[in-house]
Amino acid sequence: MEKQLINEKLRSNLQKTDDEIIKLQLLLAYLFKKKEENINDIWLDFEKEIKNKNRFFLECKQRVFDLFDECKSYAICKLNEKSKIYRARTIDYSNFPEKTKKLFELSEKINNSNFIAKIGNSNWEKLLTPDAKKVLEDVYNDDFWGYTEVESDAPPSDKATAQRANPEGISYLYGAENIKTAISEMRPIISQYISVAEIEINKPLKLFDFISTIKDADNTLWQEATIMKTIAKYMSKPNYGNIMDYLPTQYICEMLRREFDFDGIRFKSSLTEGNNIVLFDTPGINGKHSNYKILNSSLYNIKTIIVEEEKILPIRKQK
Repeated sequence: MEKQLINEKLRSNLQKTDDEIIKLQLLLAYLFKKKEENINDIWLDFEKEIKNKNRFFLECKQRVFDLFDECKSYAICKLNEKSKIYRARTIDYSNFPEKTKKLFELSEKINNSNFIAKIGNSNWEKLLTPDAKKVLEDVYNDDFWGYTEVESDAPPSDKATAQRANPEGISYLYGAENIKTAISEMRPIISQYISVAEIEINKPLKLFDFISTIKDADNTLWQEATIMKTIAKYMSKPNYGNIMDYLPTQYICEMLRREFDFDGIRFKSSLTEGNNIVLFDTPGINGKHSNYKILNSSLYNIKTIIVEEEKILPIRKQK
């Protein structure tokens, strides 16, 4: 928008030749590029300050606040009532519910690796022994085959470790829009078991959307869209254990929760084509559920892991 207006002004008022217009456009593009770099400096300054200078009383607090205040109306993703999200957790045999252990034990006892897959086939079940049938009767129509409802929820405050959105001791719920993304975020290994909880939203929720911010902001907010693109990449970037790298995003999430009354955030997964969701209102925050409920948990076994690689070194001189 700004570029278009300036270009029109150049032609109408300055009576420049085409060559002169091209030169001015190049200069204009350079100046906009420098301005874009200055916008990104807001994020870099904020990141440096919160990591190495001030943790709680930031000098750049107002600049960061103003940035999100400008973008908040363009960055809303609504989770409708009754919509579903999924939370995955790794689980081993020792943490299986007793009914799940019984099924595995029964499978080993009758030496049938396809036993669990055949459950529900009435013709096949007729061939089972009375003891095996009794096990099936006890476990049919149960909702939690992995972790329990409480275990599938966000962790209690005393077990909440520092993550991308929350500092240590403050518990948020990390989920995804589909099962594949939720499992992928666990970075599982082959043969590992994953418990996936299905979570239903109780009421309409307002999420700050780091995905739509980039593509939906209009031309008047190109500066804010530029820095939001940087923050969105930071949100999705894998972190391999450096807690300090979480500080900027933790601060932003708390600001969105407290200052702008968002219920959570939505950002792109770095591991799949899906999207992640973090909900702020959890039992670890207020001691009760209000925004969602845990419906069930299912048990998954990892069969394959797809790896895509690219050799980048060494570089050989062409002969």
